[in-house]
Amino acid sequence: MKDLLKFDYTAHYNQPVSTIDNFYTSTRNIYFELKDDINLVYNDKGQGIARFNNPREIEVFVLNYEEFVKSLSPVFKNRRQVCDILLHTANEKQLLLCELTDTLETYVNSFSNDKGSQPGKRNKAIKQLQQSLSDLIAVPSIAYFIEKYSIKQCCFFNKQPKAPVTINAVNAFNRINNLSSNGFEMPIPEIEKFGFRFFEFWGGMEYAL
Repeated sequence: MKDLLKFDYTAHYNQPVSTIDNFYTSTRNIYFELKDDINLVYNDKGQGIARFNNPREIEVFVLNYEEFVKSLSPVFKNRRQVCDILLHTANEKQLLLCELTDTLETYVNSFSNDKGSQPGKRNKAIKQLQQSLSDLIAVPSIAYFIEKYSIKQCCFFNKQPKAPVTINAVNAFNRINNLSSNGFEMPIPEIEKFGFRFFEFWGGMEYAL
């Protein structure tokens, strides 16, 4: 994927070939965490934001998609909604677009402050993921690459734990229906139209590869 971004993506959007080289890495670690910085992958619990369990030691490729886009021209990257991380496995099973945050639950949903009504981090993350998907899939070679994967997901990871809430029996049943071993699924048509599904992860929840 890194070469598809550096050459095909840039050619599609009439950008110079990217010269950035420090936006990707790979790991086979049984447990690892991700953070959208120069290191990307961390081995110790609590160092990153997104947590992954990789018991079969599959090779996982991690790309800082936001950093890659930042390396392009100001006209292209200006006001562009971009997610943080792109992750895919060597066995062509999972391909994820990830947005990472460490935000108090109060600010995840829509809220108001002295500047008025604010959309909240979740809504912002969905727009970032949607725009990133649209930009990637518009490149034919990248669309072909993505299509090979059997599990295609957009994931919103928040390091902050979700506070327990009191819910009635019907809501509890519906919530259990949507809760998988890999996060809490939410229907987002803007993402599903690209063949992806949207999942949220809070606190210590781990993504199982």
